[in-house]
Amino acid sequence: VTVSIPSAATHLSQPDAPFLPLPPRMVHDGTSVYSGPGGRAAGDLLARAPRSESLPERIELSPGQIDVLTSLPIPVAGLDPLLNGRNLQARFNSTGPISLATLALISDRRPSEKQWLDLLQNGKLSSKEHEPSPKGAAGPMIYSRVSGVQQGNRWRGVLTSPGRTNLEVTTQPISWPIASLQRGTLGTGQVQSAQLTDFYPGTAWEAHGNYGVAYDLSLPLRNPSSRPQTLDLRLESPLKSNRRAAGLRFIEPAQGPIFWRGNVAVKGTDAGRGRRTVHLVLRKGDPGQSLGRVSLAPGEQKTVQVQLIVPADITPVQVLTVAPVKQSDS
Repeated sequence: VTVSIPSAATHLSQPDAPFLPLPPRMVHDGTSVYSGPGGRAAGDLLARAPRSESLPERIELSPGQIDVLTSLPIPVAGLDPLLNGRNLQARFNSTGPISLATLALISDRRPSEKQWLDLLQNGKLSSKEHEPSPKGAAGPMIYSRVSGVQQGNRWRGVLTSPGRTNLEVTTQPISWPIASLQRGTLGTGQVQSAQLTDFYPGTAWEAHGNYGVAYDLSLPLRNPSSRPQTLDLRLESPLKSNRRAAGLRFIEPAQGPIFWRGNVAVKGTDAGRGRRTVHLVLRKGDPGQSLGRVSLAPGEQKTVQVQLIVPADITPVQVLTVAPVKQSDS
C-alpha cells in the first residue's frame, strides 16, 4: 500500500501558536495571524503554505507492516504552567485500507520504534473526562471527547434559493450550519458533525462539528429588486438550540468563552476580486464579524466564494449568514 501525504501542518501551543487574545476580526496574508495550534494548522492548510517537514511525502507499507510515520515532541520543561499541546493536520491518500493510531509516551528522549510498537500493542487507551450520553438517551446531553475516523473531509457546494440557480436575499438573513451538533441543529435537522465510521470505546459520537473538514462554497448572489442592494456575509456562533424559533439567538455583546478561532478565505466581495483571508474570534452567542460586503445593482448577479477548514479547537455551533444591509447602515 502506498500512502502519500500531499499537505501537512503541525504546531505546538508553546512556542509556535500560543492562545493570544486577538481582536474579533483581522484581515491578513493567510498565515501571519493565529491563536492556538489548531487554528494555525488549519490556516496553513487553507493558505496552501509549505508542507511541514515533520511528515514524509510518501511511505510504502508491505502486507502486515507497521511503520512509525512521525515522532514529535511536546516539551514542557521551563514552561509556566507546565502545559503544552500539539495539533497535527494532514491530508492522506492511500492505495488501500490502512489503520492509523495516535500515541503519547512520557519520556526525556525520543522514543525508539520498539517503544512505540510496544505501546501500540500493550498500552492502554487514554481515559475520557466524561462518559458521553448514549444515542437516543433522554435527559441532559453529555458530549464528551471524540476519538475516531469521520466520513469525508470536504464540503463542496453551491448555495441557492429553493428551485433556483442563484441566491436571492431580500428582507431577512439566511444562514447555513457549518458546525452543528446532535440536539444543536438550530431547528434545521442538520447535524453538521460527520458520521464516525470507526471510533474508540467511550468516544463522543456527534460532538465534533466537522473538525478538519474543508468547506468550498459558492454563493451566486442576485438582486431581484429594482433598487441597489448591499449584502453582508458573516460567520456567526449563535446560542445552541434544537428548535426552529423566530430566528437565531445571540448575546450582545458576546463576552463568554471563545467558540471559534480561525481563518475564513473569501473571494468576490466589494473589497476586491482577489482572495481575502479574515481571522475571526467568536464567543458563545456571538453575532459574528463581517467577512465582506457585496453591492448589487438591480438585476445584477455576483458569485462569492467562501473557503474554510474547521479548526480542531472550536466549540460548535457556527453558521454562515448572508444578511441584507439596511440603507441607513450601508
